[in-house]
Amino acid sequence: PAGLGVWAQAGVTTVRDLGQRPGSYSFSRRDRMRADPKNAWLLAAGPLVTVPGGYPIAGNNFPSLTVDSPDDARAKVGELIRSGADVVKITLVSGSIPSLSPDETRAIVETAQAAGVPVSVHATHYREFALAVDAGVDDIAHMAVDYVPDELMQKMIEQGTCWVPTLEALRGGGDNLGRFAALGGCVALGNDGGFLAGLEVGMPLEEMRAMLAVGMSPMQVIVAATRDAARVCRVES
Repeated sequence: PAGLGVWAQAGVTTVRDLGQRPGSYSFSRRDRMRADPKNAWLLAAGPLVTVPGGYPIAGNNFPSLTVDSPDDARAKVGELIRSGADVVKITLVSGSIPSLSPDETRAIVETAQAAGVPVSVHATHYREFALAVDAGVDDIAHMAVDYVPDELMQKMIEQGTCWVPTLEALRGGGDNLGRFAALGGCVALGNDGGFLAGLEVGMPLEEMRAMLAVGMSPMQVIVAATRDAARVCRVES
């Protein structure tokens, strides 16, 4: 990703790249970027994992790694991890677009976690959050645009599921996030910068301001940007 030096100069030590086109990116390139001390430390997922015709192939015309069964998911995610993925990013969507089934989602999570690799999921609706939490994902990227009940939030907290809300990318929302933070949930700072136009590359102050605007305290925002972001990135120590 462009701007790793800009991130570092702004004081951001670690950046997660949660999706590149298959064939356009190699983990050896990530390793070369890590060798430059002027760059922020890069964690890379490689291609997003979805189903044929699923998001972001549909909607964003963004090529991704597709699976068509639990066994296929285990095989392809296993190979992705062996090739060097630091994290696996999957997508779950509601409506008419095809999406990963519960069995496929669980197969991916089990395969990744058995190898010590976390799973992050793109989700923007309660139904997708519920499926992701049932499957045991490690963190959820983006804000839910509909109501997330306290019961599901409590389950997220019990399982240690973190939330990376990307409020700036979604241009608003956040009522769910304020409630989740008040319950003591793990919130990690991330803004989708570097891919979507107009998002900050460098210190993500707009994302921090958005967190404050939905009711998080200044200390909660600091914790989200430090301890809990490190937890999501698996760089606590």
